[in-house]
Amino acid sequence: MPLEIVAEPSNPSTLVLAGRLDSTTAPELEAVLDRVLKKAPPRLVFDLSKLEYLSSAGIRCFVRARKALSLAEARSRS
Repeated sequence: MPLEIVAEPSNPSTLVLAGRLDSTTAPELEAVLDRVLKKAPPRLVFDLSKLEYLSSAGIRCFVRARKALSLAEARSRS
């Protein structure tokens, strides 16, 4: 099953992931995260309740997003 990424209509900073998040589909999530993070959201929520498989490549996407949010927060404080 491929990865499906849906932004919540009421909150575009909440991403619902369904299917498989692995080395094949991680670049798709990275592209979506790039677009979302450019808008500098105060927080980012991932709903993984429909995710069937998560590999280390998928976890790397979450770590990268967290790091980007932390850097943006640090810049806004200074």
